[in-house]
Amino acid sequence: MPRTFTAIACKLLAANRRVNVALEISKSDQPLIDAYLASGGSLDDQKAFLAQRDWSRKDERQDGRFSIAMFEIIEWVRLQKALGWPINLFAFDASELRTAGHTRDTMMAENITLVAARDSHDNSVITLVLAGNWHASRAPRHGSSDDPAGMYLNMPSVIAFDMIPSGGTAWQMSGGRGG
Repeated sequence: MPRTFTAIACKLLAANRRVNVALEISKSDQPLIDAYLASGGSLDDQKAFLAQRDWSRKDERQDGRFSIAMFEIIEWVRLQKALGWPINLFAFDASELRTAGHTRDTMMAENITLVAARDSHDNSVITLVLAGNWHASRAPRHGSSDDPAGMYLNMPSVIAFDMIPSGGTAWQMSGGRGG
């Protein structure tokens, strides 16, 4: 999926669109992401970025959000920015930032909507959202009491990817366990 995601972003950039890339990474990590995006991307820069708590964990919570493929998206955005393309990357996960009365998904949708609304005056801006399928879905899943973030993303400039696999392997959380 990351290659498809960056290919779509590349097509949008080539069509003179500005692109916001939204990744399911904790919003509190945005300063670390911004620092890496502003770096030269050297091996030392990469090692420093990947040494952060979430990127270096090896426990059962490793669910793909902190995978090599996800880092490749961040690196791709860094390269595009360095080349002068109009692209931004923001983290929107609200795991640590939940407030009373809000679910993780409603907070994630709010974070995405705030960024998309900031650019709503410019019709050339598209926000591409890469999240776990549950979070990107526009409909609740059978047996769940929570609504996914995708249900609240009702702006035409926001595109959230809800992938339906045709086979292969995936890293995902299911019942609190990655695998």
